[in-house]
Amino acid sequence: MQAKLQFVSSILNAKREVNENFREFEYLIEKDYKDFANQVRLKEELNYFSDLQAIKNELLRVLSLKAIANKSTIAVGGGFSAGKSQFISSFLNSKSIKLPIDVNPTTAIASYITHAQEDKIKGYSYNGGVVDIPLETYATLSHDFMKELGFNLKTILPRMAMQTPMPELSHICFIDTPGYNPSQVGSAAEDFDTAREYLINSNALIWMVGLDTNGTIPNPDLEFLEHLDLQSKKLYIVANKADLKPLEDLEIILDNFEDSLAEFGLEYEGISAYSATDKQEILYRKKNLFEFMDSVDKDIVSKTQIAQELNKVFLGLKAELLFYKNQKNQLKSLVNSLELDIMESLSQENPQIEERIQDLKTILNFKEMDQFFDALSNLRDKAFRILNALFVDIFGEGLKEIPKFEVEEQAKEGLKEELIALPENSKKKELLLRFLSLCLVAHPKI
Repeated sequence: MQAKLQFVSSILNAKREVNENFREFEYLIEKDYKDFANQVRLKEELNYFSDLQAIKNELLRVLSLKAIANKSTIAVGGGFSAGKSQFISSFLNSKSIKLPIDVNPTTAIASYITHAQEDKIKGYSYNGGVVDIPLETYATLSHDFMKELGFNLKTILPRMAMQTPMPELSHICFIDTPGYNPSQVGSAAEDFDTAREYLINSNALIWMVGLDTNGTIPNPDLEFLEHLDLQSKKLYIVANKADLKPLEDLEIILDNFEDSLAEFGLEYEGISAYSATDKQEILYRKKNLFEFMDSVDKDIVSKTQIAQELNKVFLGLKAELLFYKNQKNQLKSLVNSLELDIMESLSQENPQIEERIQDLKTILNFKEMDQFFDALSNLRDKAFRILNALFVDIFGEGLKEIPKFEVEEQAKEGLKEELIALPENSKKKELLLRFLSLCLVAHPKI
């Protein structure tokens, strides 16, 4: 028990690895962006701040899990005891390391498995800390181990990353996801959210069905898959523990699988009758398992994708500034018109009204607006400089080119509002003066 407590203590005391470029990106969001937003006060500034925070969190995840960068990720999912961990273990060459099996889904810790020359396991704590996990400790992470702790280890250690020899699949990163348990009351929503979380960060999904308990794909599995967003993901079905069934039965089982998938309208790359015990594919439909895994070649995280997300924030800010600049143009024309109408309506010169009109013109000066555009451009340049340095840290290389900083015409059209105009036949001095007064009291900062 002492060893278990020491393990828990090492997780709680795990220090977050500091990356100076990441720290600079954090500072840009928390200080530079906030300073800019406070100056300009745009309508959507809080939404843009949330978007920047999301990009920061994604960068932190990839930075802490460098081993998965530039890998094709395949999430391995399925019901409890479908054989997910055993399936992944069948591709590992090391005899010193195996994924824990028969761990309850509610306590199972998601693991990222990638190829490396030597065995190495790291744990990632709830607060971003990183801890080395000895192989002998990892081997004890069973259901009994979790039960003896008296609390859910996953709450302080949400994920692990394992590097181990897997030369035939060196381009692959498996994600061993917690299983879902359709018989467990109240678990459906949590299980669905967990599956969706790991699917978002993967390029493909292998769905496991254990043939020791099923000869068909269970309806709860099909309903589960039906509600996942699989439009941009490749789906492959594995009928695991196929060594338990005669060949003629496997033919019928795969026929049933095909019928069930068609009935639910699920697109899939192929079906494999596989034996994790024998490390052998016995039968397949459409595309075999290894062809499928070779075909999954999209990076887990695309530098271009992250760069576009960051650029999208700055394009949104630029589009809002363009809207306000356009609004200022309209107000400037309006004030000029208003000035003429007022002067025509007055029987004699009124220095007070002339002064107020000049004040309004000063508010509508474009020098401040140009300064805002310059500040935004400088902030964007700094953000991409830091991002490029982070990419070098993570991927070993930076961006080939920075996204264009041009607001599309469609975006400009979407931000336009009705032109501000004086009411027709508005000749009364009182109405004009009231309008001028309202403009002076309620003018926007920009």
